[in-house]
Amino acid sequence: MEMLGPLITAEDLLKCLEDSVKLTVLDCRWYLDGRVGEDAYKNGHIPGSIFCDITEVCSQPSESSRGRHPLATPEHFLAEMAKLGVAASSRVVVYDDQAGSIAGRVWWMLDRLGISVQVLDGGLQQWTGRLETGQNSCEAVTPALPKFTNWYEHGAIDTLGIAEMIEKGSALILDARGVQRYLGEVEPIDRVAGHIPTARSLPWTDLIANGKFKSPEQIRAVFASRISGSTDAIIASCGSGISACTLLIGMRVAGIQDGQLYEGSYSGWSADPDRKVCIGPC
Repeated sequence: MEMLGPLITAEDLLKCLEDSVKLTVLDCRWYLDGRVGEDAYKNGHIPGSIFCDITEVCSQPSESSRGRHPLATPEHFLAEMAKLGVAASSRVVVYDDQAGSIAGRVWWMLDRLGISVQVLDGGLQQWTGRLETGQNSCEAVTPALPKFTNWYEHGAIDTLGIAEMIEKGSALILDARGVQRYLGEVEPIDRVAGHIPTARSLPWTDLIANGKFKSPEQIRAVFASRISGSTDAIIASCGSGISACTLLIGMRVAGIQDGQLYEGSYSGWSADPDRKVCIGPC
């Protein structure tokens, strides 16, 4: 099977659909400000795409140290994917309207489980084909068998693991949130403002130019500006483990070592009042 990169252009996706290439296209729109992704989907989406509710498909109910969007079990995730027509042999394209910062969570989970998946580079804003409205249904398929039952041995890390790495000084934590939230100047959601000790700020938007991912060379330069010295692991963090996946896509695009996803991210770390948080630059 052809090895596909993590991104697909709008032009290539349009050609695939025109040539009737067998794809499952998932609309993964979700909003932090309370807007409803499914409503946006119904008002206009890529023809044939199926709406994917990331809170139902990708997450479990919130748990303190696991943050606002704990990872769904692989079994649950694959069962929900099967309802959307995704089988073990599927080729999947995921998109949102926020440059991949939402769809990236679905990309990461499918990729970890060995299912072929790409993110639409630039999201819906780059789409030049027609849009359709309403809601598409699909025929459910047999769920793929999970290759593992524990995300923590396959690319994710929990709060205890982060705490141990901070103590040892063996991990580089990159915080994908906006600079103001990282610095603790604002905090609209979580218990207390600030960032995880030792974490460095790398807003996911720094990987984006004109709505699309920067070139591999440019992305490598962005990461190089945050990485110094040796480290056992590069950990991507954000508010709740969603936009952090954008950093992991960027690492794949740039050919950098695969990073790990801090599942709970800042919402998981800051939930415990006994855990130190930092204000200002690291």
